[in-house]
Amino acid sequence: NRAWRPDEKIDSLSRRRDSPKRRQLNFDPDETEVDRYEVTEDAGKFDLMGEATANSDKRHRNVPDGLPDIGLLMSAPLPAAAEQWKAKRGRHEATAAQKARWRGWSEVMFESYGTAIKLMEARMNDLLAPTGEVSLAWKMPHSIPVLGVDPREWGGGAGQPLTEDEIRRVGNCWYPVYAMGYNWLQSNGVSAGKLARRIDEVIAMYQANGRRCEKVIIVTHSMGGLVARAMLNPKYGNGIDKKILGIYHNVQPPVGAAAAYKRVRAGFEDAKGNLMGAIERAVIGKTGKEVTAVFANAPGPLELLPSASYPRGWLRVQTSEYRQVMALPIASDEPLKTY
Repeated sequence: NRAWRPDEKIDSLSRRRDSPKRRQLNFDPDETEVDRYEVTEDAGKFDLMGEATANSDKRHRNVPDGLPDIGLLMSAPLPAAAEQWKAKRGRHEATAAQKARWRGWSEVMFESYGTAIKLMEARMNDLLAPTGEVSLAWKMPHSIPVLGVDPREWGGGAGQPLTEDEIRRVGNCWYPVYAMGYNWLQSNGVSAGKLARRIDEVIAMYQANGRRCEKVIIVTHSMGGLVARAMLNPKYGNGIDKKILGIYHNVQPPVGAAAAYKRVRAGFEDAKGNLMGAIERAVIGKTGKEVTAVFANAPGPLELLPSASYPRGWLRVQTSEYRQVMALPIASDEPLKTY
């Protein structure tokens, strides 16, 4: 059964009339799992025509069949041992879309994350020109410049601007970009354990194929930052921290998120023309009653609620003219239930 495929807009919007009971049953953390892309193997190799591959391709078309080659998705350098069968792949040659799905790109909401994933795959595998000089993609980007930019412009609090010498030092490597979806209904600790095992599997796979692969770089968004932090704890990550070179967090809620509390009380906000926001509102709930039916039954969302470390005065009561009447809690270490 399908709980939710965020990229399928019609299916998602059709759920807007679901009752709180139906939403709670649909989003049971013990009965849901991330849909992984599975493939058929033929003598240990990918089988393009296999039943499992065909079924997965039908479910994972949020990464479109016509996805073009990006970065080194289709032309990754093969180790010497693989050159002998390179010309004889036949049915073992995957399309760009299939390789992307196999790397987990279809496990996440591709409508939201696809642009960033594709950009990382393209730019991280185009660091140096054949001459050894820094690629024009980095020297003269079409969008936002990154070389020589003060990290504070990116929200950083310290550090020096990125230089061409630093690009040259890391440019002679292959950076295959993976996406790893996790079950946001389950505890971040549970998700951390599952993702740690997957990282181990990816590293082991490359090593078994003659690659030198020892560590990974992790990029997170929002709640994913809590999952990554949990992985660093031996209780959840089982030592995976030794295989993580670095982590880059985007809008991580380290002490909780006031938005989570607001949505439990009042539902997801009106999207006002934002299709992705409209989908979230339709599926998870437009009222506090609908959202609570999901959140109260799921450890992951509960771990997003503001903690005692959240800055005081975050909950503000206003009049219809936006005049502030009250801000709670008065002291940051006082539980909100006091009020």
